[in-house]
Amino acid sequence: KEKFFEEFTFDRYKITNVLKTIPADLDTNSDRSAKNFRTMIRSELTEKGVNFAGHYSIVGVGLTGSGENYWIVDRKNGKAYQFPYESTFLDFNKDSNLIIMNSKDSIFSSMRETSDYQDICFPREVVYTYITDIKPFYFLWQNDKLIHLAPKTINPPINDFWNRYLN
Repeated sequence: KEKFFEEFTFDRYKITNVLKTIPADLDTNSDRSAKNFRTMIRSELTEKGVNFAGHYSIVGVGLTGSGENYWIVDRKNGKAYQFPYESTFLDFNKDSNLIIMNSKDSIFSSMRETSDYQDICFPREVVYTYITDIKPFYFLWQNDKLIHLAPKTINPPINDFWNRYLN
């Protein structure tokens, strides 16, 4: 049983600071990986708009064999921040600063969409992650930093792609 499902909800982490100006473009000097993927990120920024915590955009770029990789972009100044964890699903809300990685709802929805959920897997480099192995994690985005809220007994899986790609 996923015990944090009811404790960490978007409604409990509402924000009031909403962007009232034209969203800033991506600052390519703010993050090395964002600079490398600037065309795809800018396309996603245009398509998704401000979709997180009042003045941020969370955008993902699918990379062959590495799944989706995410950035949090502050639309006040264009600064990009890499989402450092390996996420199969990422749930967030325009009016909240809570991020749920691999939410219970997303996992169950994916399981319902396939006829044999034990066969469903997601590519991550050369290793595949089975949906039954994915665990939910909860984060708070505060002062341009990601705070790991729960569960505290295990660490979220680090997205090691960036270490290999940028070195």
